[in-house]
Amino acid sequence: MSSTILDIKQAKQWEIKEPNLSYYKSNLAILDKQIIKALDKSKEEPIPVEDEVIVQGLKNPLCVFVLGLGTSRVLEEIIKLDKTVAHIIVVEPSLNRFHATLRRHFMPHILEDKRIDFLVGVPDNEIQHHIYQSLTRFHDKEGSRAQTCLQPEIVPDPFVYGSKGVLGLEAAKVLSDKAVSASQAVFQSMGCASDTFNRWIQSAKNFETIQNSYSIDKAYNKFSDMPHIVVGGGPSMEEFIKVCKKKDLTKKACIIACDASLRRLLKEGIRPHFVTRCERKLTSIFEGVKYEDTNDIFYVAYPWTDVEFFKLFKKPVMVFRSNGICNWTGYKHAPLNGGVSSANAGLQLAFELGAKDIIITGIDLCFINNKSHVEGTKVEFDIEKSRPQWKEVINNKGKKTTQIPVWKRCHGEYENSILKYKQKRKMTIYNTSQDGVQIAGTTLKKWEHLDDILKNNVDPLKRIKRLIHKFPESEKARFNKVKETSIEYLREMRKDLKEVFSGLDDALNNNLREEKKCIIQLKSQYEPREYFRILNDVLKSLKEIYGMPCKLVDDFKAQHYTGDSFSQLITDTLQLDIFKAENKIRSLKNNITHPHERMKHYVSLHTQVFHLIDYYAQEMIALFQGKEMIIDWEKENDNSGAMSEPQGKANCS
Repeated sequence: MSSTILDIKQAKQWEIKEPNLSYYKSNLAILDKQIIKALDKSKEEPIPVEDEVIVQGLKNPLCVFVLGLGTSRVLEEIIKLDKTVAHIIVVEPSLNRFHATLRRHFMPHILEDKRIDFLVGVPDNEIQHHIYQSLTRFHDKEGSRAQTCLQPEIVPDPFVYGSKGVLGLEAAKVLSDKAVSASQAVFQSMGCASDTFNRWIQSAKNFETIQNSYSIDKAYNKFSDMPHIVVGGGPSMEEFIKVCKKKDLTKKACIIACDASLRRLLKEGIRPHFVTRCERKLTSIFEGVKYEDTNDIFYVAYPWTDVEFFKLFKKPVMVFRSNGICNWTGYKHAPLNGGVSSANAGLQLAFELGAKDIIITGIDLCFINNKSHVEGTKVEFDIEKSRPQWKEVINNKGKKTTQIPVWKRCHGEYENSILKYKQKRKMTIYNTSQDGVQIAGTTLKKWEHLDDILKNNVDPLKRIKRLIHKFPESEKARFNKVKETSIEYLREMRKDLKEVFSGLDDALNNNLREEKKCIIQLKSQYEPREYFRILNDVLKSLKEIYGMPCKLVDDFKAQHYTGDSFSQLITDTLQLDIFKAENKIRSLKNNITHPHERMKHYVSLHTQVFHLIDYYAQEMIALFQGKEMIIDWEKENDNSGAMSEPQGKANCS
């Protein structure tokens, strides 16, 4: 937890304020009707308060979590303390306490503040998901709030979570851990620049494949009348194989298999209806699988998956995420935000198809009998590499087992997506992995207890063939235009950057010259009053030097940072670098006292990130033109699939 200091004036007895009808009416006028409706059913749980609360400092003004609204005193003080606070998330699990606060404190200015998100009355098992959503919510003027919260400041309201609060310090730690986990999940979702740019390279190889592929959008929400089985590659998949061969489940449900499971399924004579893939590197995961083996199996994948895999299937289906590359292509016929793994994507596909009864199998998220995957599958990552980060977890049988970091991340993705779609429509998700870890939102069931779900014969294949369709020819001309427009934009942006760099270079040279001159002047002064007079003049002149460069930086950001083209072409690749830079830049006010030094660092930090932007813009132009790039990125690939940064640029960490 943060070391932010809260000073509470000592009092013999904390008082409970009386309700104020005028305050209450003013507050209600701001709130959403849905919240007001919920308040009508809630009781009051007033908090005893002492008026004096002093917040002495914030280490990180970019993103502040206030745990418990309490009396609103802490929130008020944070707002007063620093106007540079970019994002405040108030987590108040109790609707009753929120209701009491509204009746006792005047809060319209707080409720209307666009920097503040209120998470009120959210159940414990859903809080982390909602925090994640708040951090990643997009705002037209600010961009993604994820760019302002690397290490959030966490401030528990002492009246709720203090040593004398109604809930105490231990409850604050539980809530704090969830906030930190959500922030880390946001951070982990950002790839380093070189690795993310490799996704662009892979997509560029598939430009022709995209134009000749199929879309599944017309099938979305058309399969609600049949059960779905999502097959992961974990050890519990063995049970599915036995049941499937015995009862021919391919005629009882729509079967969606992750890429890792396909080889083993084909070996067992089981033909899934869909195979999903989201990884972008060429591996041996389909080793031995031939074109003739995949007839009537539909390969659902993203633009960055390897072109060789698309060639294995007669009708490859292209799907798109809500990210820079996919948004840039303009192909929005079949959105599929599939998460971390191919099995995550498979579950997402079941949701999009409209499934109401979903059975998951082989999604264990832990070792079972020391096995990570079912026999006959290929693992695409080095399991042993992450051994120091392995965690002990409890499985569905209450026994200890082990979970590795990538499974933990997948685990969170499953739970977030399940929660999201359960809020949209009624559905039941059955988990058949008895030895796997519990996945929130699922119901643990043995295969023998699912006969009622799988009792009817269905024909998913017939419906799939009828509904999938090829992208129209008109899309080719539109897509080529997108590439031409992007090249024009990148060239113009590089011209703007050239002007910025010229101004920044002049400023840096002038600054060095003036600093040297000032040192000489100051060294010659022995009379204190005259020394400080000269010093003030010096600092004033130094500040003026950076006036124009700061304006150049601000003008460039105002022109480009919030535009769609920049977001898709640049931010998508450099999101982590921009993320870190913005955190440092916004922290300058708190860390550096004098305006001259603060402006100097402001210019320096922007210069670093602007050079990265220029570099990748140059690479992007070469990529769209089909020319040789500055670096052979594929040769830069290491055995783990991660890319190394260009020499002289910021490294991944």
